[in-house]
Amino acid sequence: MKSSTDLENINKNGFYFTWGEVVEIISMKNYSFVVYHPWKSNECNVYMHDPDYTRFQYNGYIDGKSISRGWNSLEAAMVGIVAYKLDGPNTKADRYFMKMIRED
Repeated sequence: MKSSTDLENINKNGFYFTWGEVVEIISMKNYSFVVYHPWKSNECNVYMHDPDYTRFQYNGYIDGKSISRGWNSLEAAMVGIVAYKLDGPNTKADRYFMKMIRED
């Protein structure tokens, strides 16, 4: 089966999401998040197509393009994607903000 991180391929072409099993896609204005159960893994191996249903992760998109960033909570994802858009790919603003509110 084909897999992709491209939103169009996942939404319209039936591709699997590269990093896990999609739960939902959240879109608001020019931001989108793929909410997914990541593949199970251990220290060395990732078990493709064997989702870890105990965890959720969030992959971010701006204007439909992946920013190649992922987070472990929706709150961190929202802060992270705004920091990325306004401060660029090397931003640490999201981490500082999450530490300030003790959500790291």
